[in-house]
Amino acid sequence: MVRKGFKWRSTTTGLLWAVVQATTYSIMASYAGTDCSGTPYSVSAYEADADCVEEACSDFQEDSSSVSADMVTFSCTSDYLSALRQVFGDLPYIIQAQYTDEGCKTFTFAYGYPAWGNCEGSYYKNESNYVIGKLSTTDGSASLQIFNETQCLSSSLYEASSASKETLESHS
Repeated sequence: MVRKGFKWRSTTTGLLWAVVQATTYSIMASYAGTDCSGTPYSVSAYEADADCVEEACSDFQEDSSSVSADMVTFSCTSDYLSALRQVFGDLPYIIQAQYTDEGCKTFTFAYGYPAWGNCEGSYYKNESNYVIGKLSTTDGSASLQIFNETQCLSSSLYEASSASKETLESHS
């Protein structure tokens, strides 16, 4: 969904008004259990279409044979990064954003995970989305490991990535 706002600037001949389009993002937080209290195990952000709908907390009604999310919240925002950060509050987290270009101008999606070193659940059953996120207190780096199985065993490691403190500071 594209919302229109206005920006103005002053010129020597008067004021110019230009239409500025803002992109709307859908934020989904996934929770285990029977409510949406505590920290979600996964948060995602996608560009929303014109009918972005917010839901406070509800049973996830998709195909239960493929989805493991028990409860979800949906929100709509023009600032996905602030929305993802807000979900985690003061707790440690890792946000991984993907863009289609090297200049990071064309957003594709973003995921956020708690970063306390535990194996966290997956939104989809039977997919490689079980994660361990860690923030190092010694050198300020971050690491994210993605696993194919629920127990996050080293034999099921699918992908691992890390970023130095300097990289994190330049991409915040």
